[in-house]
Amino acid sequence: GQDLTPHWKLNLQGLRSQPTPGYFTDDQTLDFLLQTQDGDGMKKMTVVDGGSGSIVWSYSIPCHMKETPTTSAITSDQKSVFLFWAEALTAASLSSDDSSGAEPPGLYHLYLLHPAFPSILLDLSNTTGIVTASEVGINDIWKDAFYVTRTTGMSPEGHPTSLVVSKLSLRWALMEGQMVQLKETTPKIGRGELRRFLSRIKFVDSPYQI
Repeated sequence: GQDLTPHWKLNLQGLRSQPTPGYFTDDQTLDFLLQTQDGDGMKKMTVVDGGSGSIVWSYSIPCHMKETPTTSAITSDQKSVFLFWAEALTAASLSSDDSSGAEPPGLYHLYLLHPAFPSILLDLSNTTGIVTASEVGINDIWKDAFYVTRTTGMSPEGHPTSLVVSKLSLRWALMEGQMVQLKETTPKIGRGELRRFLSRIKFVDSPYQI
């Protein structure tokens, strides 16, 4: 709270990131995305309700990078999209505990989570570099968000080589991204329904300061 009085406490083992604030629930209280170690080559992404401290969403994903940045962006309807990096979520990795997918370790994908569709992730982009930093900027005129990534290439000997900074329009990526179904829902969410929803998303400046 504003008087720094503790409201709740959550014990998570293997915490690997700073909390990423955003609006996942409907109470207009900031929620938090966390990532924790979840076994060899796996991490668990967890969204914690900022009002109660309860876990409202979680999913285990393959990722061999020790630390990856997480970010969020605010939409005009006061919801947040959450962005994080992981290895490919293939049909095999979604249906079993085997973290070895069709792709070799080293290719990482940028995934987006929207609270309106918690059973779906959008695969927006991928890179072979090590993601060392990311940030989101807003274009007020176009109501768009730009995801800026800094990656470092590695030599076969494991030494850093090139430094690359790239920018991705989130409104463009939302329409071009691949849908990853985490679990079946009733009724089933169609690609057309999802695209219509995503096409209406507009991004705005964050109203909060952390």
